[in-house]
Amino acid sequence: MPSLPQRRSLRLSGYDYSCTGAYFVTLCVEKRFALLGEVVGGEMQPNDAGRMIEQAWLELPQHYPGVKVDICQIMPNHFHGIIWLEDLTGAHRGTPLRVKQSPLSLSDIIRRFKSYTTHLYIEGVSRAGWRQFSGKFWQRGYFDHVIRNEHDLEDTMTYIVNNPQKWQLNREDIAQDCNKAGRITATRADSGFTLIEMIVVIVIVGILAAMGGQFIVAPITGYVDLARRTRLVDQAEMALRRMQRDIRHALPNSIRVSNIDPNTQYLEMINTVDGGRYRRYQDPVNGGDILNFNVIDTSFNFLGLLNRAPLAGERVVVYNISSTGLTGNAYAANPDNMAVVGAGSTLIPPWINLTPGSQFANASPFQRFFIVDQPVSYACENGLLNRYDGYNIAAAIQPTPPAGIPDLVTRGISNCNFSYNPGASQRAGLVTLQISLMEQGETITLLHQIHVMNAP
Repeated sequence: MPSLPQRRSLRLSGYDYSCTGAYFVTLCVEKRFALLGEVVGGEMQPNDAGRMIEQAWLELPQHYPGVKVDICQIMPNHFHGIIWLEDLTGAHRGTPLRVKQSPLSLSDIIRRFKSYTTHLYIEGVSRAGWRQFSGKFWQRGYFDHVIRNEHDLEDTMTYIVNNPQKWQLNREDIAQDCNKAGRITATRADSGFTLIEMIVVIVIVGILAAMGGQFIVAPITGYVDLARRTRLVDQAEMALRRMQRDIRHALPNSIRVSNIDPNTQYLEMINTVDGGRYRRYQDPVNGGDILNFNVIDTSFNFLGLLNRAPLAGERVVVYNISSTGLTGNAYAANPDNMAVVGAGSTLIPPWINLTPGSQFANASPFQRFFIVDQPVSYACENGLLNRYDGYNIAAAIQPTPPAGIPDLVTRGISNCNFSYNPGASQRAGLVTLQISLMEQGETITLLHQIHVMNAP
């Protein structure tokens, strides 16, 4: 008998999809029927079926240990989401490196998700008159992209957030998502100093040594200079990476910079310890405590899992949009987007108490909330790069310097420059750090730029 045609696999050949890490997943409605809502004015307006899909996605961590979900986007005929597979022994979100195995593979989870949402959609057809479909609800299989590094993760998040705008601007291109799954290739050119100069110097020294000691002085001097430059570069790079870690954990739109002179610069942010999504709609079966923006609310449920239960005295921030404005500003004297965490907050059930109760001024478009503990500042002052923490949030004016005893990050600073571009709704913010270190008359300057997700 003639052999049947073989369907091409959409998975990455030879890759173990039970490895821990982040994955970008796209599911497409069969025949690309627009069953999940519509795009109006560049914004996605999900219908009841679309909200059901989003709710089921956000609740995956409650059903599958070792699974966390990240940003997602409902589209009229498809769905984008980022899912994290984690090792139950303690791996956590923060690096796409794959070092262990999750209890379930990506294919197992997506297969169960598709089956569960198909069942819920069929119930919606019979009970609520949702639009009927013939055959299957989802297309066979799904598209995935293995997220390899933080730069790749940022590009993927940007692609997902901007998907509705692309739909509005160019319907034909975005319709190809179900063919190419919006694949994103993150490329990164790593640059910096290498040891090639040292190798060249060593080879030359070996040649000149045979010709006489009179030729040794210059190569040895070059080696010493190179060693000094390498030490300065390593010192500056470690300082910049230390700053990057704190900036990555900053509350969105909480970066503020004070440039007094080229030798005195301050960069401040509010540190987040955790975050998640609050419940906006009650579960049709179990109900739930939603975060109410119309009254003073004293508690709410969150979706998914946090890394730990919030501690009394920490603060919850919703929709921080400015570091200077009168509203949506966590630095304000009486912020309208911040509340204090009370005692009794728990992971299971997912519950956060607020003491005293608070009425948040604005809801987050993505149902996000952030848990913060304290401000953090970096200061170039008196030839040192210092880090300040453990002080109170200062309303209106950035403290220069902040209160308290600083921790030394590095010394030998001859010049520095901090700047922050807050970006816009279409792009992330950008922090630019430039520091110069000097030793024995030799100066090196490193420039480092950090993308900051500013969607509150």
